[in-house]
Amino acid sequence: MIIVGNDIVDLQSESASGKSSDLRFMRRVFTASERKSIENHKNPDKALWLHWASKEAAYKVVCKLQKPRPVFSHAQFVVDLKKSVELGLFSNIVHATVKFRAITLEVQFEAGPDFIHAIAYWPFGSGLDEFEIHSGSRATSSADLSLWSDRGWLESNFTEDELLSCVRSESALVRYFSKKSIADQIKYNESRIQIIRPQIPDNYQPPYLLVDGRRSEVDVSLSHHGRFVAWAYSTRRPDSINVMRF
Repeated sequence: MIIVGNDIVDLQSESASGKSSDLRFMRRVFTASERKSIENHKNPDKALWLHWASKEAAYKVVCKLQKPRPVFSHAQFVVDLKKSVELGLFSNIVHATVKFRAITLEVQFEAGPDFIHAIAYWPFGSGLDEFEIHSGSRATSSADLSLWSDRGWLESNFTEDELLSCVRSESALVRYFSKKSIADQIKYNESRIQIIRPQIPDNYQPPYLLVDGRRSEVDVSLSHHGRFVAWAYSTRRPDSINVMRF
């Protein structure tokens, strides 16, 4: 299977502005070569968040590969931005690799004028012959956010186990929209799908997908920042020799 991780950055968020001028932050988070790449970019702040989102997305993948999960030190996840998409999944202007110890991950971006969405995956290469990656993002509206106070909406769209992970409106919305996307892709009714985030041993465990109460091979990752929610997941290709199993 293909393991995915994602991260989205709202570029219009107050926390995203002018960070490339924060030398203490830059030295703590980025290697010398990464800082040079950011400083030489025509838009240093955007380059910074491309690197940041790559690290965050890659860490989510590594947490699924290594138990116990490693302590997250951003500088240990080394990003190399590329200027072509020859190996990529999406028709954007850049992709990246991230190296963490002996692991190398591929990262693709979906970007707009006000957001960056990074999707990391492992392994790349032959694994993409059988699996494909899907992703999406959405700028939440005030109407979306108001659903958090609608108990009927919550109970009709989430199980009790799912609601344990919905600690705020954005965490509920990203599950809602990602489940709709997954259900459409695998041709299942949304009511049969759950996205669970284990609470044991702590509340930082990666989410996983259940179909009819059974764990699925569909790997999923969720993210939200500022106005945006975003998701990524992998499914077996319809033309693969093997049949998708649940």
